[in-house]
Formats: sequence, C-alpha cells, structure tokens
Amino acid sequence: MNSLFKSFDNIWRLSIRYKHDFTLKENLAEIFENGTKYRNQPGTRRLFAGNLPFKLQFAATSVINKYRNKNFRRNVHEIENDFLRIFVARENESSANDSNNTKKIKVDESFNYETAVKDREFKREMQQQQRTLYFQKEFYNNHECASYMAARLPANYAVLSRVMNEIRNEEPDFHPSSVFDFGSGIGTTIWAADHYWNDSIREYFCVDMNENMNQLSRELLHRGTSNDDHISNRIFYRQFLPAKHIPSYDLVVSAFSLLEMEDTRSRLYVIENLWQKTSGCLVLIEHGSKAGYTALMEARNFLLQINRQIRMEPEPLRPQSDETEIVDRLSSTSGSIMAPCPHDFVCPRQSTLHKKSYCNFGVYYQPLDYGQPNPRIKSEKFTFLIMKKHGHFQWKEEQKNWAKIIEPVAARAGHAICRICDNDGMLKQIIVSKSKSDRHVYKCIKSARWGDKIPMDVHECSTATKTTDDDDSMDE
Repeated sequence: MNSLFKSFDNIWRLSIRYKHDFTLKENLAEIFENGTKYRNQPGTRRLFAGNLPFKLQFAATSVINKYRNKNFRRNVHEIENDFLRIFVARENESSANDSNNTKKIKVDESFNYETAVKDREFKREMQQQQRTLYFQKEFYNNHECASYMAARLPANYAVLSRVMNEIRNEEPDFHPSSVFDFGSGIGTTIWAADHYWNDSIREYFCVDMNENMNQLSRELLHRGTSNDDHISNRIFYRQFLPAKHIPSYDLVVSAFSLLEMEDTRSRLYVIENLWQKTSGCLVLIEHGSKAGYTALMEARNFLLQINRQIRMEPEPLRPQSDETEIVDRLSSTSGSIMAPCPHDFVCPRQSTLHKKSYCNFGVYYQPLDYGQPNPRIKSEKFTFLIMKKHGHFQWKEEQKNWAKIIEPVAARAGHAICRICDNDGMLKQIIVSKSKSDRHVYKCIKSARWGDKIPMDVHECSTATKTTDDDDSMDE
C-alpha cells in the first residue's frame, strides 16, 4: 500500500520544464549599453541597509538599560522561541486549550518514558504538540514589553523597511498623508514610514490592545525625538479597532498581527475592516513560516474574492440607488495586488502538494545588544501582501506584469538557474547560459537577487522536457 501511494506521489510531482525565450523591456538594452549596472536594473527590490535609525537604536538601548535585570536575556530568548513556534489557530481551536494556550500531550501511562524521551520521533511529537496556538502579547507587562522590543525591534524594522521600499519602487508617486497601524506594538511602522514619507505623512493612528506596548512606543519616540517633535505630535493611540470605516487612510498596515487572533472569523473580520479603511494601500506582513504564509493566503484569497464579487455583481446597496452611487461603491472597494505577486490569480504555491512549499522573502539585520555574547548579523524571513485600492490614487501599471524571483538565484559557471512566479500565475524555472542567451538577459538574471523582478517577457519554446521534482531544490 505504501508503494502505491508513493507511485501516485511521483505521478503528481511530474512536471514539464520548458525552454524559454526572453524579450527585454523597451530601452533596457540601451540603458545597459550606456553603463547602467545590471544589479541596478529597474526591477531591483533589494534593500541594502535595513538597520535601525540612530535615534531609534539610542532610544531602544536606553529602554534596555532601564529594564535589564538578571532574567532579561532569558526572557528575550523565550519570546524569540515563542514567536517561532506559533501556528494558525482555526475556529474552535482556542477553546480546546488550557490556561497556557498550549495543546495537552496525550501519552500512554504504560509507556516507557526513559526510552521514549531518547527517541527522536517522540521528541519531535512533543515539540509539535507544545506549539502555541496564537501569539499573545496583549497581556505583557512593562518588563515583558521591553524584552519583546529587544527581541523583535530590529527584525520588524528591517522587514517593514523592505516592504515599504517595495511600495516606493512600484509606485514612486505614491505619497501617503495618513497611516493606520493595526497591532502597532512598539511603533516600528511609525519609524519605517517616516523614513520614506516624512514630508507627506500628517497623521499616524495606532491600534494595540496592550496599553503597556503603547506606552513603550511613546517612550521610544520621546527618547529618540526629544529635540524633534515632528513625529510625536501627529500620533494617536487607541486600544481597540474602530468599528466605523470613516475616516479612511492612505496607508493601512498590519504587521505580525494576524497570528495573534483566535480564529479565522476574527482574522477575516479585521481584514475586511482594514480594507474598508483603506484609500490607498493595505499592507499585510507575517512571519515567513508555514503558519505566516497560511494566514496571509487566507487574507489574500478573501480580499481577491471580495473584489471578484464586486466586479461580477455590480449591484447597488439599495434598490433605489442611482448609477453614480454604484460607480462610487465600486471605486471605493475594488482593488488589486501591487506586490509581491505579478498576478491576481490563486497563489501557485498554495496548490503545490509539497508541504514545505510556501512563498517568503528574507532580510538581514543587526540585533540589539542586550547582553548576549557576539550579537552577529541575523536573517529574518517574512511573507507579505500589498493591495492597492482603485478610485483615489492614480496607479501605474508599468511593472505590474514583471515576473517575481521567488528563490535565491543559483549562479553557476557559465549559466544561472532562476525560479520565478510569472504573470500567468505559474511557477517557472528558467535557465540562462552565457553562450546561448542574450548577453543582457544573462547578466541581468545572474546579478538578480531573491525578491527582485526581471524586466523582460518570458516565452515558452515549443520543445519541452519532462522531469520529476526529486532532483528539484525549489522547496529546499
């Protein structure tokens, strides 16, 4: 029976790998001939410096020195581990938990514990069942909030900077005047948004259930901007999400907040509320794990379903509504994906059978010094979604259809292997060689990085070779 299932698995994993032709976008060949470096091509999305601003780093160090005690380092490590162990809670799952929000381990009393603990599979089973259903930080006290800041501030800032850099590259003319931050925590979104749109933003509206987190956010702003109150005078805090959708905000952000909710219904309620509050861009960010990807795809599918229903069923809210109201309703609610997807179809990695196949990206950051030995540079994986709403801003569509690089490019001697998500909603593996490919195409792809877009059209040749994914490292 196992061999039968294995044979079916091999059949499903059979894929067709096509040869491809490439056509550079207009004027790119001329730009490269004039001396533009290939790593600076228009599709570049990498962020070279995601380190904390000096003022924020100084303020964070002051907070660490204020709250640090003999248990501070241990508390930071515990929060880091809790953050990595979370997974998506479904409906009715939270009611099955004990007071510590963990699953109870069921074991046979006659089992030989001394032998079982040494067994690797039993250890893995215990670790799997001890995962937290959802990450709860709304009950943190002042010391725990400071520990959370030491653990997550640099990583969160690097991720937010990377995502906002994506918005600036996709829509350079987008200058938000108001920001709504759901699950604002220690105010990382404020610092990242101020770095990119300091001249245009006039208001920050921050929502977080934990008043201690809000207080720490104020303290970081006060310590980091003691002689410059241009930020703090424009920030408003609230503990609960407003039920009304008026006023709307140009930039609405929810970073690392979806996994804090108890079930699917709670997440979809919040997502719909945030989308109604959006007049420009809605940004959703989660940890680059399977749990984060699952929660983000839940939100992505929900938002796309809403927009498809609006386009397919353009009915007014009231029977007596006129045509103008219908148009206003459509323009105020319809939208499309800005990034990272070059399409509005179902994510192809959602339909992939391999359990480790999920879409994420990476950034590097310098952690804060809270007493740990050798605070070296770390990496953080994340997954994100940027939805743009139509009707208020004039969006560009020049780079909408450019394919996205979804894994690190494998640069070899004389050729390069690149995995992309194309505008037709398909995952593709393209191979360019120094001898057979166009010179600009080869150098452009070989110098590209994970998360970049490639400024060219990808066409499939008529010939194809069948291969299995056993040799494929796409999900490694």
